[in-house]
Amino acid sequence: MKNTRPFKGASQKRVFQTVDIGSGKAEWLIKQKQRFGDRRYLAVDPEYRQNQELMRRLKAHGLETFAGRMQGLIRKLKETKQKTRHINIDMPSYSIEKNAMNFIMGGKKHWAIKDEYGFHILFKELPKILLPNGKVFVTSENSSMLDLIEEIAHDHGFPSRRLRGFDGPIQAKRTAFMKAHQGQTIHSIEITFGLKKALPNKAQRKNWVKE
Repeated sequence: MKNTRPFKGASQKRVFQTVDIGSGKAEWLIKQKQRFGDRRYLAVDPEYRQNQELMRRLKAHGLETFAGRMQGLIRKLKETKQKTRHINIDMPSYSIEKNAMNFIMGGKKHWAIKDEYGFHILFKELPKILLPNGKVFVTSENSSMLDLIEEIAHDHGFPSRRLRGFDGPIQAKRTAFMKAHQGQTIHSIEITFGLKKALPNKAQRKNWVKE
């Protein structure tokens, strides 16, 4: 049967609608769950290890939780053979820097991206955890950090685009961490796991409707 609405309606058993990394109190996920009760949402934050009460509250709202960092989450999703339609990464705080390497090849200086957060691993493993046509959204007050994340994505063959930044009124509706940065522009990028990359065979794409 043709899948006419691949990203609409109820989540399948092993599929999350959204995995929200750095979710904190998960205000946005709670609102989404209230609107779409038949979809699965996963709140991810290492701080949940120290805040069992918050985890219980999120579960009471119907959310699933993971107390850990992005790299641990990737391993968990692969082990349990679960995937997601979208990944949100909210305000990554770990260092992502670009440093000149100590050697020159072909007369050009080469650069290495220091990536403590694990974006290289994310994009390497993305086909195993993200559905075809799925998207990764990253927000940050640091525009140059997003430039480097886009560069890592491109190195792994994923296209990206800049989205409109979040202004003050929109930030107030988002996460507590965003609220703490009111007065600063919050930048956002979208990275897509396109159908041609996900399903190289044209016959595989025939029954997949772009939404």
